[in-house]
Amino acid sequence: MPTTKRDCRRILVYAGVFVPHWISLELVLRSFGFSYRAVTDQDLESFNFSPSDRLFIFPAGHNFDPNPDNLLGGPKGSARLRQAVAAGMNYLGICAGANAAAHRSWYPIDVSLGLADVRHRWPGEHGAGVQLLTMKLDPKLARTSGVKSGEVTVWYHNGPIWARSRRSPFSTLAAFAPTKEQLEQTREHKLFRKHLAGAPAIVECRYGRGRVVLCTPHPEYGDGGLRDWQRRIRQWLEAGGFSDADGDPLLPGAPGHRALMADLGGTWLAPVRASANWKLLRALLNGLL
Repeated sequence: MPTTKRDCRRILVYAGVFVPHWISLELVLRSFGFSYRAVTDQDLESFNFSPSDRLFIFPAGHNFDPNPDNLLGGPKGSARLRQAVAAGMNYLGICAGANAAAHRSWYPIDVSLGLADVRHRWPGEHGAGVQLLTMKLDPKLARTSGVKSGEVTVWYHNGPIWARSRRSPFSTLAAFAPTKEQLEQTREHKLFRKHLAGAPAIVECRYGRGRVVLCTPHPEYGDGGLRDWQRRIRQWLEAGGFSDADGDPLLPGAPGHRALMADLGGTWLAPVRASANWKLLRALLNGLL
């Protein structure tokens, strides 16, 4: 794990019962030299947050256990997480992590951390498939991201679509601005197509002293999307990049996992690192640290 001048401001990455979609996020952090620690549900059962914990990231994923008793460390773990955010630790939720921060979350889990007063436009539903969508950035975010056009095309994977409300106490950092061709791809979901343009894509609010940023789409996937990440990992596994003795390459701390990170973090990441998506994500991380 890289050591940097940011070590005194620790990033915690939730790595619980979800499918490990957070591997792409982990490579983002390693690529940019951020120090972080992956925490599991078991860790959070008795985890003591400290003032050096500056950011908790709840990444994307899917929960295959419909009612896990120890999700996020159970009720006590979730309560400690809320207390830490209220005391000043920031929170970044991506897709499922954005859903989880709401007062009433839905797919793929019902965590309902209550960190943000946001409302899903269609309770019980979870978006409209997987596709590329364009979003327009707030001028300040566009400037800090180095995106001169102010627009980024990003992968969307069934994330929450927030209802717009004049009374909602959140700021919109980016809003969906789909092209005509992108809207055509949503024709099977009439509500989605009708309300997508202008819907919040990245929002920010306060919870106590902590800042909460919720990102519906997936800037961590870069330009290739989740399928490209999965293809790369399959190729690495098929090429014999690890042995059984190395342990599960998707398990944090295992030798196989370290080998996966080292190999995937090589020359392949150069164009990904330069993508507008990763520039956007880095700007969000810098702002929360």
